[in-house]
Amino acid sequence: MAGLSLSHIYKVYPNGTKAVNDLNLEIKDKEFIVFVGPSGCGKSTSLRMIAGLEEITTGELRIGDEVVNDLGPSERDTAMVFQNYSLYPHLSVFQNIAFPLKMMKVPKEEIDEKVNSTAKILGLENHLHQKPDTLSGGQRQRVALGRAIVREPKVFLLDEPLSNLDAKLRTQMRTEITKLHKRLQTTFIYVTHDQVEAMTMGDRIVVMKDGFVQQIDTPTNLYRYPVNKFVGEFIGTPPMNFYEARVKVEAEVAEITFGSNRTIKVPCSDINKLEKDYLHGKSLIMGVRPENIRIIKEKTPMSIPCKIIQKEILGSDTLFYCDLDIKSIDYENSRYGLIIKVPGLDDASAGIINIEFDFTKVHFFDSESEKCVSKRMVEKESLQVKISNSKLDFCGNIIPLPMELQNLQGEYMLVFPTDAFIIGKSFKAKVLSSESIGDKYLVRLNLLTNDLWATFPVKVSGEISLDLDFKKINFIKNGKIEKEALPEYNSLIGILEKKKRKDKNVNGLKFDVIFKIEEVELECPPEMIKRLLAISDRKIFNLPLELQFPLASIRSGNEIFGKMIKVLDYGIEQFVVIQVGDSKILLPLAQAGSMISFKIDMNKVSLIEPETGIRI
Repeated sequence: MAGLSLSHIYKVYPNGTKAVNDLNLEIKDKEFIVFVGPSGCGKSTSLRMIAGLEEITTGELRIGDEVVNDLGPSERDTAMVFQNYSLYPHLSVFQNIAFPLKMMKVPKEEIDEKVNSTAKILGLENHLHQKPDTLSGGQRQRVALGRAIVREPKVFLLDEPLSNLDAKLRTQMRTEITKLHKRLQTTFIYVTHDQVEAMTMGDRIVVMKDGFVQQIDTPTNLYRYPVNKFVGEFIGTPPMNFYEARVKVEAEVAEITFGSNRTIKVPCSDINKLEKDYLHGKSLIMGVRPENIRIIKEKTPMSIPCKIIQKEILGSDTLFYCDLDIKSIDYENSRYGLIIKVPGLDDASAGIINIEFDFTKVHFFDSESEKCVSKRMVEKESLQVKISNSKLDFCGNIIPLPMELQNLQGEYMLVFPTDAFIIGKSFKAKVLSSESIGDKYLVRLNLLTNDLWATFPVKVSGEISLDLDFKKINFIKNGKIEKEALPEYNSLIGILEKKKRKDKNVNGLKFDVIFKIEEVELECPPEMIKRLLAISDRKIFNLPLELQFPLASIRSGNEIFGKMIKVLDYGIEQFVVIQVGDSKILLPLAQAGSMISFKIDMNKVSLIEPETGIRI
């Protein structure tokens, strides 16, 4: 059994088409992962690269602890089940299941034992002597699964295996495959375009579109917290309702205007995760799920009227196709169409009704990028502040500025990530709420005059003492950044060169590969060399490439030399900016002297093609 690691995986065809772009995914042992998305999104190509049926353009694929980029399909210890079953029509069920074992020259007694055991798991004991054409679609799919199971692979790969079945069989086989995964206790990777299959089967789901991963999360989180409009629309049946909207906040009340100029006033606490940039009338897309709308009998301050055009009774639920334009007679072509989903049977009929939205579950997306701007994990905050005499007035707390920022004076807008709050001693805050999200805690803080979001690696409560991580803060004045947050990564431009060795080195390589920056040569580690030498269909040597490296990869040494430009003093932390060729590099420690030298841990770097943005 094994987990998988996909690191910066790309598939680029010779004509330049990018089928898969920068796929990064860690799959745990015994996990059931589902790739879902519309046709042409790259999900099947990703699966075929894992299987070894498609060559990986760049990136690293590990199964267990082994890099398998260069291994053929038969060497990867995976088993693939295809949409069209791929059974041999002239062979019996027994012979079809036994076929891969015969190719592996497994003894006959062992073949008999494994085939019979597999048939029992799949409920095929009474069909072993039948030919595929005498079986139902569901039975043939189970035979295809049996041929994979009998090999006892590390990873099962299933490429839309239920697409050829009717609705009832699909439901039955979904259950069977889920049971099979639990029984076999191995890793399953499943590809489908059907979001119902994805939501009901997967431990986690990878949503793809146009070759890019949109979101990787559990079914529940995908449904509740979509990262963009596409995910919100793709996941969920019926789909989410969308409207152009604007939000304006005065005091503690938010006025939301949407569809057909309807306006609702709600408490600010209902939308407190909406980014502050959107609280003053900036254009938005508002998304609300059909089940988060309720029909009410009497008009209330938060209700709005709409017109029922059509009604569908599903038994367990009732769907109402409505329009916010009460003069409308055509739901399909209206800009203000609305689907409402209520549990059970509802006696509402065609005509005007009053409805209320649950704004604690409404989603907001940017009108241009379509990214969610009311995320579960709030990522940034902003605050208007004053600075005078090298001191910052931060929500009524007077905080001395570090040396690097003491030339700032006047009014500024601070924009900073929520992890810019750190446990310290400069000022106090009261914890209003705390929510565990992944390995972090999202906390609502009260700081005398303002409530702000913060994230911490540990749980906090009550009154806490804090500092600000000033190196993460952007200081903006009159709409322009006057002091920018320090970058997380440095970059240098250079070229890759191959150097042939007379003898293979200790890692079994005939070539050394170096990254050359002017006269400096950085030796690439063995694993990187193997990946680089395996890229055969694209030119990457002797062409300009960007070496991107985090501050944590910088080491002491005399490998790269640069001229000191200035020292940045952030109090506890100090940094030095140096000039290396045409690039400015930030080092984590200030050092004396006019010349600075350092080394880079090449195991922690990324190589990027500047023109395409592809990570190699």
